[in-house]
Amino acid sequence: MDVLDVSGEPVAELPAPALLESPRSTSAVFRLLAGGGGICLLLLGAVISFGGVLLAPLAMWIAATVLRRKGKKLEKWPAWFVACGVICVLTLSISAAAWQRTSGASIDQIHHNMDSLAAVRRTNPRPSWQDRLSPPGAQERADVMTRRMGQSRTAMTGMLLVGGILVAEFYAVFVGTLGWGGALLLHYSLKGRWLS
Repeated sequence: MDVLDVSGEPVAELPAPALLESPRSTSAVFRLLAGGGGICLLLLGAVISFGGVLLAPLAMWIAATVLRRKGKKLEKWPAWFVACGVICVLTLSISAAAWQRTSGASIDQIHHNMDSLAAVRRTNPRPSWQDRLSPPGAQERADVMTRRMGQSRTAMTGMLLVGGILVAEFYAVFVGTLGWGGALLLHYSLKGRWLS
């Protein structure tokens, strides 16, 4: 089927860029650079995650092996989800274990610290620029709500839990991306081709 322009005339097909037509073979220099970059990314991730980043390439390899047995292959973006997912599961497992070991006294200490900060805020006068941004009555209503939430052990526990999960997820995405990038570069270095 011919491609037509706006006036209805056939348009000649453009040749494909040479980059897309080139074979997948690569030079040894690029493969060495990719291997060095992959090792650097994994080392950086290992320092940040205390070695946990090394689970990302391992999980990617396991997923690729399972898919290969089913006659499929692991692509780039599903590999990213695998890498970030395994780091997220690891991080949330460690966080859950730490949460179980947290005593009620720790939560009580957090309550005490919040009360101390609120007392200091009540004794210090508000700066004039803050009065221009929000009227003093609005801030007092917000302080009352904050005090009520701070006094509720359930609300405090819920806020700590949600905040901890969000921090763990952001950390997992960052570290998982480092592991994924390092694994992709090492795959390119060893096989001479990218994941599709």
